[in-house]
Amino acid sequence: MLAPRLSGWSRQVFGGLLLSVLMTPSAFAQVARECTAPVLKCPDIAALLEEREGYGRNAQGGLNGEFVVVTSNADRGPGTLRDALEGNQKPRWVRFASDMTITLKSQIQVPSNVTIDGRGHNIALYEYGFGVYNASNVIITHVTIDGRFKTFSQAVDVANFSRNVWLNHLDLSQFNARLVNIKNGSTDVTMSWIKFHNHNKVMLLNNVTTKNQFASWDRDSLARVTLHHSWFVDTIQRNPRAQLGVFHIYNNLIENWDFYGMSFSLEARATVEGNMFANRADRVCSHPDAFETVEGIERNFCKNIPKAGASAVLPNGSADRAAYQERAAQFNYTHDYRAFLKVRDNIGFGNAQVVIEDYQPGKVPVPPYCYTYDKPSAALADRIRKSAGVQQVRSSKAGQSCPTTAIIAAAQSAPVASGWKLLGRNLATVGGSLEAPQFSVLEVDGALGRHGVSRIITQPSDAVWSIEVNYKPIGDRDLGIVMLDPASPRSRIAVICRSDGASFQGMHPSGATAVSKSVNGGFYVCRVQGKIASASSGQLRVDLVTANGADMQPPGVTGQGVTLRNIRVQPVH
Repeated sequence: MLAPRLSGWSRQVFGGLLLSVLMTPSAFAQVARECTAPVLKCPDIAALLEEREGYGRNAQGGLNGEFVVVTSNADRGPGTLRDALEGNQKPRWVRFASDMTITLKSQIQVPSNVTIDGRGHNIALYEYGFGVYNASNVIITHVTIDGRFKTFSQAVDVANFSRNVWLNHLDLSQFNARLVNIKNGSTDVTMSWIKFHNHNKVMLLNNVTTKNQFASWDRDSLARVTLHHSWFVDTIQRNPRAQLGVFHIYNNLIENWDFYGMSFSLEARATVEGNMFANRADRVCSHPDAFETVEGIERNFCKNIPKAGASAVLPNGSADRAAYQERAAQFNYTHDYRAFLKVRDNIGFGNAQVVIEDYQPGKVPVPPYCYTYDKPSAALADRIRKSAGVQQVRSSKAGQSCPTTAIIAAAQSAPVASGWKLLGRNLATVGGSLEAPQFSVLEVDGALGRHGVSRIITQPSDAVWSIEVNYKPIGDRDLGIVMLDPASPRSRIAVICRSDGASFQGMHPSGATAVSKSVNGGFYVCRVQGKIASASSGQLRVDLVTANGADMQPPGVTGQGVTLRNIRVQPVH
């Protein structure tokens, strides 16, 4: 894929991403040491944050805080990981001085505004992992956590109203409880590029513990979790098991399970797309004879291997159906035991039989963000095998999907001269289709940057250009129009369009004009005309963005944006 021409902060981010992809661990560590604080100007910080997707995309971790370096592999004491995390309320970005294997004697609780960053080194925790309780803005990346079947704990337990959590490039295995829980009011969590392996009950997305299966509905139905590009291999079940909340599960590889793959129930609202299930009925069992769990001793499920391929996904609601039917009259259930599902592109390899169908898909929210999406294939499965876990080289991105009235996928590297595309990633959402005569651009809460759409015209940019847009404010936003030469971003015309007129922002070439006036139905029309000075690339880039007064980069606020229609961009002959 050819790298686009970028400027300013975008160039820093993209350059940082290239550094993280191409550098060896030792070179990466050298660049990391050159940063004195975890700020976006630091390439390796920007590179990591650029990878955020999904409901946990706003997790900032220890951004703008201070670096803390772990120098000791002891369980506790000066220089240890526990010391770096517990009892310190300042935002911090935790890194490691060298490769480390740390045997923990108890779980480490992670406070808010923290990044645990194992990049550049091989970091392994044994026997215990992390608890994220009533915390926000937490990032954990590039760490191995192996329970060695010694503790009734979890690798990562996210609970008690935690939010904005991103778990990324982890290697998780061999605990007597789950590897991951997301429960008890926790929300806005993303799990990406994780290797889950050699384990029984892998993951619960919400955890129903009462006889009344919907007793926690008001709390847990608000949960929003994204799981993507992760590898579940040599597990038994719950890859994942999801109940009650809103879930987006895409481009995961579930391979060689002994009992079942995924499970959905109790009015979970799940988008399940592009997942791959691979199972071999003739494989040798890799699990112990019995598992010691919090529920007691459980024999292994190796006897189920020959028929496990038929249970890539359990029938909708079946994991909770019996208990539901037993208690429905007692608790006067008004909810369904089945999940609401919107599915596409889920495929099987080997003897895996993937049976999962839409069920009232209109009740499943469209993911309110852009995200990397790959068509499932044997090649993608192999890429996940090579890249999931604590791999230090991140795989390239192949495509991007953005929210519309229907899920669409457009190649990120495809030419954009045929239409509009979102600026940046995760900065805005689209109502409608970008190819339609009318669509809306809505800001993403908390996203910093230009919220809008962009188009590149591959015609001579040294002409006089005219742009006409019909727009309607959503909330208190105005419309910003920018024309520029992609090769020389400072050569531009920038205009703020308001209900009472239009004004140029900064210097503008002689003869340029701009006008904004009311038309009908709450819409206004804004016309901008001019010639970009010093244009030389043979291309014209047009950005249409939300504006707040003279600011074309307002902080993202849910419900703010602009509706656009009848957009005309043409040279003036």
